[in-house]
Amino acid sequence: LNMAAELSRARRARESGYREDTLHSLDRVLELLDLTVRDSRWTGGARRELLRFREALGEFYGAAPMGEIDGYLRVLLRFHPATSAVQI
Repeated sequence: LNMAAELSRARRARESGYREDTLHSLDRVLELLDLTVRDSRWTGGARRELLRFREALGEFYGAAPMGEIDGYLRVLLRFHPATSAVQI
């Protein structure tokens, strides 16, 4: 959920034209993803999907101009049953 909150912050900052705040929030998401994939509870397919998500987010981070954040937020929310029904 912390990753989703940071992605939401990034989205709001981007919509408001605050590129530095957007990048800061995306940095935090990447940091949280790194910590998550190091956790031994994430194994097999779930870990691979998180790493794939991290790779895609990293490509987005380096893109100029940046695309839409909503798709990344939707994918991230699907990782947990409690958040998978959230509409963006």
